Amino acid sequence: MTIQLTEDRKRFVLALVQGGRYASESEVVNEALRLLEQQDLVRAEEKRRFEALVVQGIESGPSTPMTPGDWDEIEREGERIVAARKARKDR
Repeated sequence: MTIQLTEDRKRFVLALVQGGRYASESEVVNEALRLLEQQDLVRAEEKRRFEALVVQGIESGPSTPMTPGDWDEIEREGERIVAARKARKDR
């Protein structure tokens, strides 16, 4: 198999090999393809989970209007999350 790379990509691949991170150009390309395959698998799983959540939402019945109390609870929960993150950061 023969592939064509842009000059920028060629320089990048060569820099990775010359820097000692990879033993050969083929190793760089194989690693890039492995990462692309992994990314595709993650995206497929995310899509599957999203679709399952959509089905769950549809099957949960008709929607109900948000009340001012609902919005207040969302705001309080957000404030709790921010406070917890700030407390962890301040440690």
